[in-house]
Amino acid sequence: TRRYSVMAALKGKIKERYEVWKYTGLSHQTLVEWKHTLFVKLGVEKTAHKINEWKNACSVLKNHLPSEDAVLTAWEKQVNEFSENIELLKQLSSPCIKLRHWKNIFISINQEYSESKEYRVSELVEMDLIGYKSVILEICRAAASEHALDNCLRQLVKQWQKRDFKFAKSYVDGTNKAQDNADEKAQTKSTSDHGRSRVLQKSSDRMYTLTSVDELLCLVEDSMVTLQCMLVSSHVTEVRTTVEQWSSELQELQELLDALTLTQQQWLYLNNVFHDGDGGLTDVMTVEYEQFKEVDQLIRNLISGMMKDSKVLHILAKKRGEKGFREMQGEQLKKTLSYFSKTLSEIILRLGDITE
Repeated sequence: TRRYSVMAALKGKIKERYEVWKYTGLSHQTLVEWKHTLFVKLGVEKTAHKINEWKNACSVLKNHLPSEDAVLTAWEKQVNEFSENIELLKQLSSPCIKLRHWKNIFISINQEYSESKEYRVSELVEMDLIGYKSVILEICRAAASEHALDNCLRQLVKQWQKRDFKFAKSYVDGTNKAQDNADEKAQTKSTSDHGRSRVLQKSSDRMYTLTSVDELLCLVEDSMVTLQCMLVSSHVTEVRTTVEQWSSELQELQELLDALTLTQQQWLYLNNVFHDGDGGLTDVMTVEYEQFKEVDQLIRNLISGMMKDSKVLHILAKKRGEKGFREMQGEQLKKTLSYFSKTLSEIILRLGDITE
């Protein structure tokens, strides 16, 4: 029994020694392969996982082998040295790290960076990255912040590029929706007149209006606050021009939406006024009514055009030939809405004088 116990103990020690040599040989060969690999092709996450696996195995073996064991000590040192480097390489493999960041890193470690060169892992390790760990991590953190800001800007732009105006039918001539639906059905009926059919015409004066403009104005305000926060960030340098451009465009959009809201409110009010009752008011305000009819048709045409191209950003100024260009946008739209609002305001004032 005693002999069997001794043999079992020896077998255990041999097994532990075998494990040390196995890991030492395997890790040495693997580290050589990693170091000769181009950094851009190194699977850093997979590499870090394997390193942790070796470190765990080393911790287990230390419980069974003498602390001064030369092979185990050498293997542990080899693994730990590369482990420190792989943590930095993991940071450098982030998609946040752009060309400008690599240049800054190489300047910080007193090395010359070549844009055309693909660096191997061994070349980066030999540059003593560990000695410059703090400055490298600082550049990586700045890169991550810039990346987050850039993503936020992209999401904001994408949100506005997809945004459409919403429209709704409006009934201002005394015709309710039920009657309008009945008129639509009446269009499908026909009567015979000497063998020929005729379609009954709709009698209601239906029009469309913009809806959810208040929602758009709230989104504009939120986006402008976001852009202002970006502008005071220390990481905005690379996208400052784009942020400033969007701040300017959203300011213009806010002004146009405000003008559209005011004009539509005045237009709907006067539509209700002139179409209410027996039409006696139109006889008293003949000149004003003619002015209103002219503006009324122009506003209907404007909304009709917006329905054909409902992208919100397309009311901003575009160059001829540019996607989304139309005659009525930007400064021209602003002047037109100002004219509409001024004309409608004068009619409303005149209406107030008459009703008093």
